[in-house]
Amino acid sequence: YFAGTLLCVCFQPKDAVISGSIADISCKDESVKSRAFGLLMTLQSGCNAACLIAAYFVIREHLSSYGNAWLGCFCLSSAMLALLCTFVPETLPDDLQLSVSQKLFDPWQAQALAFSLVKRDAVLVYLSGCVFLFWMFFLGFIVQKTSYLISVGFTVEATLLPEMLGVAVQAAVAAVLVPAISRVGVWKMLTIGFACFSMAYLFWGPYTVLCGHSGPYIACALQATGFILVFPSFQMIVSQRVDEEHQAKCQAAVASFGTLGAIIGALLYSHLLFDA
Repeated sequence: YFAGTLLCVCFQPKDAVISGSIADISCKDESVKSRAFGLLMTLQSGCNAACLIAAYFVIREHLSSYGNAWLGCFCLSSAMLALLCTFVPETLPDDLQLSVSQKLFDPWQAQALAFSLVKRDAVLVYLSGCVFLFWMFFLGFIVQKTSYLISVGFTVEATLLPEMLGVAVQAAVAAVLVPAISRVGVWKMLTIGFACFSMAYLFWGPYTVLCGHSGPYIACALQATGFILVFPSFQMIVSQRVDEEHQAKCQAAVASFGTLGAIIGALLYSHLLFDA
């Protein structure tokens, strides 16, 4: 429980900080910013593929203890910390940097300021609702996906195979998408992404039950495509609509709606809609 709490606490802030850093570096050049967000998703897809392959072979061994696997995760996270402290510079311009003060450690005041910035813009309010619904249905399904696949005949290790195909599709889509983001437009990307998710759930459910095991593979490919379209769109829309000094604050405020949606979705899907 303690480990899960720490992971949850660092997950969303990490995304907000990375998005803010990209906005700091690219400044007002929207084409550069859009390509940077797309490239970020491409790199994440590659890392996800490597992690899924490693997880597949670890799970296939049916180990009596996963201590060494967790030790490997600890070493990777320690290397990330060393890299950040040693080589990654501050991206916020000097004139926007503040000295350390007590109010910086007051999460309630910081969140209140961030929410007030979001509340001023009707588009960001609407986007926050989309982020809430996205993480509610996405994480809600993820928490019971393995149980669902096992219930339709997959082995434990085979439940990772559709995900591996999805990551491969995601990397391919990202490679095509990065140079085209500025021409397509973020709102079209967001709409197409949600359409992909809608089709994916048709393949996860009715198609898999009626037609067999090809459904999860098609569904994962569509879901991965949707994710690579939706997530950079969220980041881009926020970045386009707030001032330079408020980038990370507003990214975090919008992401907090996603955290709330994830909590509700996990409970709703695993305790009410499904018996996971």
